[in-house]
Amino acid sequence: MSCTPPSCWSETTSTPHKTPEFTTWVERQKCLRVFYLPRYAPELNAVEWVWSWLKRGIVNFLLTSIDDLEALVRSRLKQIQYRPDAITGLFADTGLIMKPP
Repeated sequence: MSCTPPSCWSETTSTPHKTPEFTTWVERQKCLRVFYLPRYAPELNAVEWVWSWLKRGIVNFLLTSIDDLEALVRSRLKQIQYRPDAITGLFADTGLIMKPP
């Protein structure tokens, strides 16, 4: 059986993926490489970068109601919505590659 290119699968090191049954199954798969990632890796998750950017944009405001907070968050999210360069930059910080559709 030819494996060109070999399949790759990334998974966490959670308990179900360390069982003898799973390990045996992986070993039998000739075209499968498993890369174990940390359980929590925010630096690899672009959404974490977006949340970080958003939080930096809403600190140090004196808000008197939930409605004020909602308006501020919506305003900040709208700012990033119309700045694809900012979104691309946040993804670039993860080291992941974004390809246009």
